[in-house]
Amino acid sequence: MGSAGAATPAGSAPESTAPKPFSIEMEHAGPRDPDATRMDCALYRALPGRDDIDVQHCGRQVGDSEYSRDGLYLSKDGRTLSIQINCDTCKTLHLDHATPEQVTFEGGKATVTLDYLEALGDLETGQSKDWIDSGRKPLEVAWKAETTSTPAKGALQLQAGNVYDLLAQVAKGPLVFKRDRGKFKNANISLVSSEGHHAGASVKLREVDLVAFLDRGATKVGTCKYINPTTKETKDVPRYRYQLVMKVHDRRTGKQLATKKLGSANPPCEEVISSDVRSLGSLVDDDTIETWLAGYVAKNATELAGELRAAEEAGTDVGWVTTK
Repeated sequence: MGSAGAATPAGSAPESTAPKPFSIEMEHAGPRDPDATRMDCALYRALPGRDDIDVQHCGRQVGDSEYSRDGLYLSKDGRTLSIQINCDTCKTLHLDHATPEQVTFEGGKATVTLDYLEALGDLETGQSKDWIDSGRKPLEVAWKAETTSTPAKGALQLQAGNVYDLLAQVAKGPLVFKRDRGKFKNANISLVSSEGHHAGASVKLREVDLVAFLDRGATKVGTCKYINPTTKETKDVPRYRYQLVMKVHDRRTGKQLATKKLGSANPPCEEVISSDVRSLGSLVDDDTIETWLAGYVAKNATELAGELRAAEEAGTDVGWVTTK
């Protein structure tokens, strides 16, 4: 931009001294692992004095295997996202779950290392059966910027992966968050199963205390003989007694705390069946599962609280990270 009093080349208009309009774009920063997981994402922004919200899709799926942009990619360990944010009018930039040391500016570009696992910890469990499912839950990370013209803010929306995959690792060891509850104060026992059941108050994912896993099985308990009155064709239909084994783990230590077997009743031989029936039996119903989960929480909350408090007082490591 020319300085005051400088000559302007003949035939050209003077450069505008108006401030640049605010714009922000996002893309993956640096190289990625060939096997990295792609994250669908969108960048939302709102400017003061405007009612509308601008959205920049940075990984929207537009076909079976096509995306509008390259998108973002998780690190190999599934812990972090490397993001490049282009904003030539930004003077400062803040994202939740990224410390100032994890945001570097250079030439109007900010490189951010976002702690994806910590961001996932803010997901609310709710109290619905399907909060853990095979689908993808939206995860929003707030951001704000100071620019050369006006402040701006918004949210980075990511499509979180299957939450059950994250919780499933508790069967092998601890799952802890940096902002985990560091000191045990009150009995807040929440229990989550692999099928999405939730017992206890709605909490954030990083506040879930117990994780329950369900393994289903079946035992053949006999057969029933049937005949088609018209064709005189006969067939044997097997009867099955279905059962499940529920294993409860402490999320923070991975320790298995309880095992419970639930089973259905032996099915009777029905007098009449339809022609497409291949077996008889019934699964353990959802109400039975939820009743046991809620009962376990209510019965053991005080006892578990006492054990954890005693371990804390004795200086025993209970797998919690102190919040500073």
